[in-house]
Amino acid sequence: MNSVVARLAALSGPGASVVARLGAREVVARISAHLRRLFGMPDYHLYVEHQDRCHPGAPVLSEKEFVRSELERKYAGCGGRCC
Repeated sequence: MNSVVARLAALSGPGASVVARLGAREVVARISAHLRRLFGMPDYHLYVEHQDRCHPGAPVLSEKEFVRSELERKYAGCGGRCC
């Protein structure tokens, strides 16, 4: 990951302003989170941040419970089969 961060920090052109504004590590974190969502992988850290920001005081699932609930939600309408 450090090599990716170094490459992002050395960017010039339109991408350089995004990296300068957010920082290379934040850009890598956002790209990683986007790819996880794109492929349907649950992101526990985003869930915890959302719970803290939007539902303060509400119970937060453990990471294992969160992943299980996300997988159940994802496959609930198709009987557990993808095809």
